[in-house]
Amino acid sequence: MGEIIHLQVGQCGNQVGTRFWETITAEHGISATGEYEGCGDLQLERVGTFFDETESGQYVPRACLADLDPGTVDVVRASTLGALFSANHMVSGPNGGGNNWAKGYYTEGAEIIDSVVDTVRHRAEACDLLHGFQLCHSLGGASGSGLGGLLIERLKDDYPEQIMTTYSVFPSNKVSDTVVEPYNFGLGLHRLTEAADLTYVFDNEALYDHIFRRTHNPVNVTNRSMNKCIAGTMADITSTLRFPAELNTDYRRIGMNLVPFARLKLLLSATSLTELLPPPVPPKATPAPTLPIPLEGDAGAPLKAESELSLDQDKVDYEAVNTVFTDVFNPRNCLAACDFRHGRHIVATLACRGDLSPAKVQQCEFQILNKGSSYFAEWIPSNFKATLSHVPPAHVRRGGTLTTNSTVVRDVIGRISEQYDHMYRRKAFLMWYVGEGMDSMDFEEAGESMHDLISEYTTAQDATAEEDSDLETLDDD
Repeated sequence: MGEIIHLQVGQCGNQVGTRFWETITAEHGISATGEYEGCGDLQLERVGTFFDETESGQYVPRACLADLDPGTVDVVRASTLGALFSANHMVSGPNGGGNNWAKGYYTEGAEIIDSVVDTVRHRAEACDLLHGFQLCHSLGGASGSGLGGLLIERLKDDYPEQIMTTYSVFPSNKVSDTVVEPYNFGLGLHRLTEAADLTYVFDNEALYDHIFRRTHNPVNVTNRSMNKCIAGTMADITSTLRFPAELNTDYRRIGMNLVPFARLKLLLSATSLTELLPPPVPPKATPAPTLPIPLEGDAGAPLKAESELSLDQDKVDYEAVNTVFTDVFNPRNCLAACDFRHGRHIVATLACRGDLSPAKVQQCEFQILNKGSSYFAEWIPSNFKATLSHVPPAHVRRGGTLTTNSTVVRDVIGRISEQYDHMYRRKAFLMWYVGEGMDSMDFEEAGESMHDLISEYTTAQDATAEEDSDLETLDDD
């Protein structure tokens, strides 16, 4: 397994990224000062995927933090994990981007992009086998969308063989503080479509609803709780990269399993709710019965035979796995505001974690393929796979995250595309972008790119196993 360089750009990207590091340091047993305080060999077996080990034995994140606003990285520096990041991990501009994509891509971002790329190059040169990059950012602002898009284009030119993965937060008009978010989204998505290899989609509306349903208290729905939700999902997705597993052991394999056509690389995630369960109470140690069976227990109940106990355990194992599968295929647990039932899964994988039975994972996988086949594209055989890592998520016994390349993502794009078209038709707010050196053709190309993407996902949904001519046009793209 090669090394991955983690990038976090913009306010949202840095907040999510910092929560990601908090999560995986806990899973690997690494303290806030970089010392290993864990208790198992598995924690260190692949720790080098995301961490560098110093000569003194400390583990530091292989990361680059960037923003146009210096205040963002200052917050990270003052956080609990601030000591893990050295000053040469961080790059910031003198001014913010003012929620203007053009500032992040053309003007303010262009002034610091060389420093950001140099920081990344320094991290890359220290790697033995660089596998790729992962970027945390938002597509609604200036830094995450503009500077983030510029960064992945530069890195794709410099490192064409390395995988570029993004964890991208899509804007939502229900949870928004900026009227020009549709512009920033469309312009940023156009760059992702061209330069990224994998894009995991999240949106604020779904995150808000997801946390509200879980806690039944709007006070609990904060940026911190939404960032934690994304970070936990990222930890699950990368668990197969960081711990022993049979499937999706690096981003290239994930791409091979989930991206059938170059442009159809927007991946949805859904998470299990098992983490809401209270920690289990450890059972008291009791000696195994050695007297003849059946006998009467102290309370008058007959003791169960070994075969009956085995059947009970078998049921418990199945229910534990089935709960994870049921949760992740529940549309309410998708971390983007869409309904799986309104589209088809082109390909999907499930990363299960914790004390789950491998046999029951395989059993539930077969059941999904047999009973839920109408929700899967029929032109790809065996297009659902599940894998199991016995290392659980931090602080819980078990969990799981579904990653699916579903055609329903077109609904997410379509909502924002419609807002984009409404504003652009009237040329609203364009002067702020053109004033930063943009050409109006950038808006035309971004709008057309969104429409094409929606059309391509529609073609993939409507295709059948017998009719493949339309799919051949996707392959030509």
